[in-house]
Amino acid sequence: GVGTYFWRRSERKGKITNLSKEIEPITAPMPATISNPTRQKEEFTRANAIFLFGDFRAFDRNKRDISYLFSTKLKQAFCLILSNRSGISSQYFSQMMWPDKSEDKVKNSRGVTINHLRKVLSEFTGIELIHKQGRFIIEQRDQFYCDYIECIQLMENPSNINESRLIQIIQRGKFLQGLDQPIFDKLKTEVEQNLLPILLTQLQQSELRHQHKKSIGLAHTVFLLDPLNEQALFSEIKALFALNQQHEAHIKYQQFCLNYRQLMNEDFPYNFDQII
Repeated sequence: GVGTYFWRRSERKGKITNLSKEIEPITAPMPATISNPTRQKEEFTRANAIFLFGDFRAFDRNKRDISYLFSTKLKQAFCLILSNRSGISSQYFSQMMWPDKSEDKVKNSRGVTINHLRKVLSEFTGIELIHKQGRFIIEQRDQFYCDYIECIQLMENPSNINESRLIQIIQRGKFLQGLDQPIFDKLKTEVEQNLLPILLTQLQQSELRHQHKKSIGLAHTVFLLDPLNEQALFSEIKALFALNQQHEAHIKYQQFCLNYRQLMNEDFPYNFDQII
């Protein structure tokens, strides 16, 4: 199963998040389920928005790109507080942000970081960093948009999920792409482990219904999260064959085998004929 597969990879080569720093995964083309790339591009430059999938991007109330105002430390602080929806205590915040310093030594650093984050967030409408009952909380209203928050909301009802919307969010890139500091590892793992079962279930259903183009789009999205996912490979190759795209199927298989060899230091155990 999926769990066994993840265990096998982790057991042999260590954490997947560490491996991804060394070798770029296969880049997947635009999935077939996204039909309007122009609209998608416009949505990724909307006012009052912060995007955490793909490269970190922030657009203020005037649709101005202010991503440069977020230093690495501010990105860490923002993601840490945002991902704790009920808030985060000052002590835990300090432990995560400055793990090698004692509480008395981080008080000034914490104050400076929180003030800087509040100042940057004041460039947006509909979002505010508050301190309530000893906890830092990011409050949001409808005017503000964050793809991570929408993704969480979509996953809360997996039986009636808007799969095309979820794919649009993920297609922008890996969650917290390019932010490789250890503080992000836990959040990255949680998001991807929650997303994968949903996507793989949708992929299985599209395969059973012979929705070949949809299967290819879903497989591409799975590969963004897990570039060595066997179920996605099998589904995509079968779908390509069903669409008489045998050449593309062979290329996909060869790319996957090369990536598998680089990451796992062994050959992929299935040959092409076993898949089809």
